Amino acid sequence: MYFCLYTACLVRVTLFHLKLLKMSIRFVSQDVRRIWEIEDYLVVAGIPSIDNDERFRRKNLQRQTCWSYPEVARKSNNFTGKLLIIYALSAHTNNNCELKEIVEEEAELNQDVIILPVCDVNPTTSKKVGEAGNWGWEPEITMSRKTYLWFKFAVEIFKPTNPYIMKADDDIFMRVPLYLKYLYGLPREKLNVARAVGELDESIAKLTWYVVGYANTISRGVVKEIVGFSQISKLLTSRISFRNFDKYIEYAALNEDIMVGEVIRHKMKLEGLLTVGMQDCHYVMHVKRPLDRFVKENPKLIVFHHIAEEEYKWLMTNPQTTIERNAEPLLRTQQIVPFWHEASC
Repeated sequence: MYFCLYTACLVRVTLFHLKLLKMSIRFVSQDVRRIWEIEDYLVVAGIPSIDNDERFRRKNLQRQTCWSYPEVARKSNNFTGKLLIIYALSAHTNNNCELKEIVEEEAELNQDVIILPVCDVNPTTSKKVGEAGNWGWEPEITMSRKTYLWFKFAVEIFKPTNPYIMKADDDIFMRVPLYLKYLYGLPREKLNVARAVGELDESIAKLTWYVVGYANTISRGVVKEIVGFSQISKLLTSRISFRNFDKYIEYAALNEDIMVGEVIRHKMKLEGLLTVGMQDCHYVMHVKRPLDRFVKENPKLIVFHHIAEEEYKWLMTNPQTTIERNAEPLLRTQQIVPFWHEASC
């Protein structure tokens, strides 16, 4: 009897989960889904974004510039390439948690959008796109939920042999050929590579090392461990509630990047995990102006974060950012401690 009850419950959960999965990809054609499921991608990247005019412009600017490199899998090359980019959107409270028609049109046109089962909320701070800071506790937790759900989607949809899963932002420009070239020289198992920083909680004298999520590449096996970690799964698949605030604090869910670092380093304590920290000479957190001088002084830059809208096209077309595809990889790493290496400038 107990087995039957358990089996019936498991069937209901599975059917519900399949329904959510189907809803997430409802604007992706069956032909594209089949390609996603069989293609040998090196990296599958998810960009959680928000339904507003500014984010819409930035997504299109990325599509027109850094995601137009031949190495990027997209509609125009039938989704063949080593880096697949997917935008993870959701409905918004501004539209009564219903998708706008323009979101559906964007998804159907580009075939690179999934819809996550959450509802975005408005910021409660003065932070603007392209600036440092936070959006307020509820928007930040919503982003943590979207990050977790993106990881879950990626693990379940794409081939287990696709070695890396990435979480990125829509206010970056990436020199994709250089990124892929550097990545080939790093381990495929138990790797976490991005711009690395430490967060000090002075109240308990605890330092959490994490990588900033504007371009965070993680081995698929590590992402699978995060997705399967029951405490974070339960917390982030439930509706946001102030009653859970202590839990959000415990798991650092008020910042999705710190949350990932907290879970894999301190909660799960994954053995053998290697973090490769990319310094500002490779993954710049805040670009400096004038941009032409900054690029000239930092020829090994891969990722530019917090860029202005007018800078996407400049970075794509300026001769200083042209990449020699046949050149040898320039990335060298040095060991700080056994589990932490740093990419040299």
